[in-house]
Amino acid sequence: MLNALYRVVPDAHSIYANEVDWVLRSGILRYPMTDNIFGRADKFMAVGLTGYDACYVALAEELDGIWLTFDAKACRLLDDDELAMNLNEINPVPTLWYNQHQFTHSFALI
Repeated sequence: MLNALYRVVPDAHSIYANEVDWVLRSGILRYPMTDNIFGRADKFMAVGLTGYDACYVALAEELDGIWLTFDAKACRLLDDDELAMNLNEINPVPTLWYNQHQFTHSFALI
């Protein structure tokens, strides 16, 4: 996530410090790679997702959650609104996140 922010947002450090850091410190479980997630990811790679993105989707599926991403192409490949949400389609996208740039990388999972 930080990598994507630094590529497209001029003030990525401030956004991370003010908007992301609290999420990381909020007690949200950081989920480890498991055999189950590894197995689930295979079907998502089969539709064209990268292994990295496929693991996020597999984790979302395992936790009955939604993969949040700015990657419109990945969302089109999945074609499943129950499993993935393209954050570029949020209207209006908060200017603090967007700042006139188009994100293309994944960064969150709920």
